[in-house]
Amino acid sequence: MSLPLKSLSQPRRRRGLHAEVVHELGQMIVSNGELTDGPLIMDDLVQHFGASRTVIREACRCLESKGLITARPNVGIHIRPPDEWNLLDPDIVEWRALGPQAHHQRNELHELRQVVELFAARLAATTQDLATWRLLTASVTDMEDAVRHGQADEFDHADTCFHQYLIRAAGSVMVHHLSTIVPRGLIACTEPTTCERTEASVKRHAAIVSALRRQDREEAERAMRDLLAAPLDSALERTT
Repeated sequence: MSLPLKSLSQPRRRRGLHAEVVHELGQMIVSNGELTDGPLIMDDLVQHFGASRTVIREACRCLESKGLITARPNVGIHIRPPDEWNLLDPDIVEWRALGPQAHHQRNELHELRQVVELFAARLAATTQDLATWRLLTASVTDMEDAVRHGQADEFDHADTCFHQYLIRAAGSVMVHHLSTIVPRGLIACTEPTTCERTEASVKRHAAIVSALRRQDREEAERAMRDLLAAPLDSALERTT
């Protein structure tokens, strides 16, 4: 079975042709992951993307490295089952967050962040990384300014930076390896029911920085838990 290429919008090519093919085709596969019983057709891909066979092959190699497909000469391009995908790949995280699995992806990302960021907060509280603490403080200030001026994009950027800096401050190579997931996770949390761009949210971020400066591991973890729980609590209040 081939994928319904005609149902896709034409590539916008903001990223360059190769990157655009990877993005469009990857998101299509993730959105139609149940279509695993037949190959993708090279000629269809060439025609749809207006790209050479070389570009399509390079894009397929990239998607193969992510576990999405298997591409073999004289065999074809086959979509692999979702349980074989690299679900921690940042691109796949984003594609799932923008597709039909968005609700499940948000829940799974929140669960993952509970593990990674609570642990990162505890580790960060044991360090004396003054440079990173200054960056965290600056991010909180940027969020505060964004709330004051109603700038959602600026808030989201500062929020993303905050969590990346926090994971960096943890000083763990393994935790840092997961830090690429954080921006994609926050992208998936931009709906009003999952993201707070409020003064209360700014105060929760500031509480984490305060605990880190005091090197209080318990309080840093508690403050991070409060931050991650707040959007879910708000969502529950709106549904009751």
